[in-house]
Amino acid sequence: MKIRVWNAYASNNSGSYTIVGDLPSDEVAREVADELAAMIAAHTAWSDARQNDDAPSDDSPLAAFCRKHGLGWAENRGRWDDWPQYASDNCPRVAIVGSQVVVHHEYTVSLPPTFGEFFYKKGGRVQHEENHAHHPIVAVATYWWGWTEERRQKQEVERPRLVAALTAAGGILATAPMTTWPAAWRLGGDDFGEAPLTVGAVFADLIAGVTALRAAGEAHGASMQLRLHEAPDDEHDPLAHLRPSAPPVPRFDVVDG
Repeated sequence: MKIRVWNAYASNNSGSYTIVGDLPSDEVAREVADELAAMIAAHTAWSDARQNDDAPSDDSPLAAFCRKHGLGWAENRGRWDDWPQYASDNCPRVAIVGSQVVVHHEYTVSLPPTFGEFFYKKGGRVQHEENHAHHPIVAVATYWWGWTEERRQKQEVERPRLVAALTAAGGILATAPMTTWPAAWRLGGDDFGEAPLTVGAVFADLIAGVTALRAAGEAHGASMQLRLHEAPDDEHDPLAHLRPSAPPVPRFDVVDG
């Protein structure tokens, strides 16, 4: 007789999923975001109700969405590892930043390629995708006021006000939970191609964070461009290139990268 004993540790291998689409206009981005949000809510409810059965997904809201827009389809798309199952909220979230649309979920193996296909179908493109990221997602926002003399004058007035609003006691950079590193920011010059203000943050709630950054910019007449990427690890500061923050705000940490 042989007796074999194994001692092992099991864990769920989910990460986060993020995709950023750049659409032809703000109006198209809003239309795309609204359609995606409605489909996501319906498909999440459908998926949650079928966690314990093996039924195919050909009758799902995701399948109906793909048929409506002439998008690709494969059996069991949007099921099992292709949609969140084990989070407290299995519904991916959508944010709009100008002509950009962001879809994100913090705890899933993956999400279907439908989002990227839909961006291209609507005349846009996929700007960035992080499929199954295990490290924090870094958000870098650049703010612009434009290049006309009138817009430059507005920038001189509104840029310090925007920095103050972002970093005030009730501002998004002071109140939003960060996953690891404190936020950072840097003023740019007047040269073409250099953003007048760049802000970096690692939000615990990515969608809420970038939505608040966008709203702050709009309140001060600035357009915002968003870039997202996975941090290389949990130990090194992914915002070291923006430190020390300028102009300095004393109650924020200054991290030596």
